[in-house]
Amino acid sequence: MSARLAWHRPWFRALTFVLVGFVLLTSIGYLVSLEPVVRESRTLVFHTNVYFGIDDVRSWPWMFLWPGLWLAAVIAGTLSAFGVYQRDSLLAYSLLVWLFAWSFPWAIGFYYLMIFSTR
Repeated sequence: MSARLAWHRPWFRALTFVLVGFVLLTSIGYLVSLEPVVRESRTLVFHTNVYFGIDDVRSWPWMFLWPGLWLAAVIAGTLSAFGVYQRDSLLAYSLLVWLFAWSFPWAIGFYYLMIFSTR
């Protein structure tokens, strides 16, 4: 019932679409930029810390780990926002706004990982 009520609110629905679209487009851009590198070498240099240069060479499926974790966390947060909407709509909107604010560092991190990985 709470999710149905939230879905019928235009602003809430628009925020959800923009958030999930931003995450999906950023993740797809990251994966598309890594695809030629991974296709050529069949491996991925898995950067775990950009500043110290700690790298780990892994097989190609590992390129889906970070985008998958980000997408799963955003979907879980969005479902939580839909779940609490009926009891506290302000909390639901706050969760979505927090997910937006939390997603920008992820997008910046993916940008720098793309730069490092495509060199």
